[in-house]
Amino acid sequence: MAIIPTTRGNYQVRVRDCNNRFYPYKTFNTRKEARSYERQLCLKRDANEIAPSKLAKSITLNDYNKLWEKECRSKVSNGWIKTQAKNYKYHVAPIIGDRKLTSLTKRDVNHVFIQASNKGLSSQSIVHIFNLLNKMFGDAVDHFEFISTKPISLKMKPKVHSKERAYLNEVEAAKLITISKGTWLETPIRLGLFTGMRAGEMQALIWNYVNFKEQTISIRATYDRKEKVYKNHPKQKDWGQADMSDELTSYLKSIRGFGNDFVCKSPKGEPISYHSFLKGLKRLCREAGITVITPHELRHTCATLIRNATGSEGYAKDMLNQKCLRTTKRYIHGSNKNLKHAANTFANVIKEKVSQIN
Repeated sequence: MAIIPTTRGNYQVRVRDCNNRFYPYKTFNTRKEARSYERQLCLKRDANEIAPSKLAKSITLNDYNKLWEKECRSKVSNGWIKTQAKNYKYHVAPIIGDRKLTSLTKRDVNHVFIQASNKGLSSQSIVHIFNLLNKMFGDAVDHFEFISTKPISLKMKPKVHSKERAYLNEVEAAKLITISKGTWLETPIRLGLFTGMRAGEMQALIWNYVNFKEQTISIRATYDRKEKVYKNHPKQKDWGQADMSDELTSYLKSIRGFGNDFVCKSPKGEPISYHSFLKGLKRLCREAGITVITPHELRHTCATLIRNATGSEGYAKDMLNQKCLRTTKRYIHGSNKNLKHAANTFANVIKEKVSQIN
């Protein structure tokens, strides 16, 4: 470490890190200022913070993003890559993309989130941007060693306010089935209501996966809307299984197909599209005068009705092929009301027994 007087009467500070690489040097008018900066660099050195390389000193965030995409995103699905690229292009690059990576501060990064919020983006969308930048800066520290610390912190991550999803009660579910009879929407609606299958899983379901003898459906594939491809595993990666009721079994037998033919088909005999399913489902809900729901909310309805019928959240978890009961609870609605009813029923029984004893 050294404070070097210059020919102009200034003082230049040069300090090497543990790898013998110089930290960014600065020139000061007074020795006091130079010593203060020298102490800061010595603290960094003692904390094993590395000095930025020549590339790190000059690289902009846009250039770093290109490098990061090549080296650090091999394990991410193509759908997420497209989403991340879109988030960076529209919400990060216009604000701090031209800035040097080493010059970025937490204030700069927080400005990205403020601008995204001003554009009207939801808290969940801003979380996606946060996750992208957090990973980028994390790799800049650990993988590339361009910077010593991330200009981002968990405190900057926005809180996502949970949104109550729509769902149908027993009467509304019956009305939806009734109005869908004879239409191409009847099959995916029945599957959604009685098995809780995801829309992508219904799109990929073939007759080979339907076991009428055991009354089960093997969930082995899904259609990825982002990547527009069929995948040989559902969302949770492992194959799942859905139990069929006698009524659903009887219905599927009445329209039974064979082999690799798709179970859910459009009026033209083609695999159903999510957009057509969504549009048709909403139309039927309006015609039936019931709560308007989405295909995913059929899954919420299934979980809620199973919970109401059995009093068990565990049954709902197994039907939805979910590993964590905490996740299942987000799909169950009105459970507090049901629990209160059960508590009152139980209390009334005890009260009656007490009166009999007296």
